[in-house]
Amino acid sequence: MTKRILIIDSGLKDRKTLTLVLKRWAQAGVTIELWSANNALISLAKENAWTHRHWSASDKINFLSWLKAGRLKWIMWRNSWSRPYDAIVMVSWPEKILFSGLATRASAKLFWLETTLFRLDKLRPAWQEKLKRHSAKAMVLAVNQELSEALANFGYKADNIRLVPYCGLTGLMQVDLFQNLAQHFKLRKDYFTIGAKVDWSDTTVAEILIKALKQCLEVSPYFQLVLLGDGPGREQIKWLIKRWQLETFVWLVGEQGQNEKWLEGFQILTLATKTPNWDDLVLGATAISRSVMVMGQLGTICEDLLAESRGQLVDLMDSSALAEKWLAFSQNEALKREYPYLIKPFAKELISVETLADKLLTMI
Repeated sequence: MTKRILIIDSGLKDRKTLTLVLKRWAQAGVTIELWSANNALISLAKENAWTHRHWSASDKINFLSWLKAGRLKWIMWRNSWSRPYDAIVMVSWPEKILFSGLATRASAKLFWLETTLFRLDKLRPAWQEKLKRHSAKAMVLAVNQELSEALANFGYKADNIRLVPYCGLTGLMQVDLFQNLAQHFKLRKDYFTIGAKVDWSDTTVAEILIKALKQCLEVSPYFQLVLLGDGPGREQIKWLIKRWQLETFVWLVGEQGQNEKWLEGFQILTLATKTPNWDDLVLGATAISRSVMVMGQLGTICEDLLAESRGQLVDLMDSSALAEKWLAFSQNEALKREYPYLIKPFAKELISVETLADKLLTMI
């Protein structure tokens, strides 16, 4: 019998990995219903003729949120009798508060996806208590050990927390992809190229990356920096690049679906988001599987991904420390040659998104 799964996600951030998981589930014959605030997910639902509804709780729960949730709760309860769900998957915290109680009474398995360490302690105490209480009704899927421990320390029921594996994208790359990118953005093939995934809602880290590049350029003029992603801070950074006369050394590449295909053109990929999410980990795991040196922020979930010499950790808030890491790797010819062989034993740990989707489906 075909499984029927309801996914509720009021978040607005990128959901690339979730998109790939849902596509895989659909290929496996799963009947998907989607309630989401994410335009990309809604478009995906329309393209595939999935039942879908627009649901948004913004960044807080208010009277309007409760009103909208009331109607959706009635739909959930009605469907539990006429077309019951096998599982209900929730991604962001508002739906976990608003719908978890009814979801369990609807005789469906309840799953919470936890992909980044959200500051749960910043929520109102009443919401914190509801999350802790409802976590006893859900299977909580966390991306790594650090996150699972943090959720347990917050008050989630520890026995209900499960780890899901990292997932590096598989498949062969075209040899000329980076060359096409280089031609379009005038990148120099003979330069040491550093890619960086940036959260453009805050330009602080992007500025630090550029300062680190300037320090590298004082040692060698053969460095260039590619900043990946879109967001409101791009225009400010463009002005900074021009002010520092770095137009031929720093490139801004927008958020595109095939960023991972360019990874082989990078000598280093820096995961430069303050709170790396599932998509960042996918990108990092993919880079490692392509023998690209990955650097990530100390004290984040990058630590687990980059353990066992799979990459390097650095304080992204210290431009000098970051520049030292970049310079040290660029000058260490032996390490650059040996790195692909050092990480080879871990290649099997970087599984495909398809394998991740299949593994999740067996749990439902």
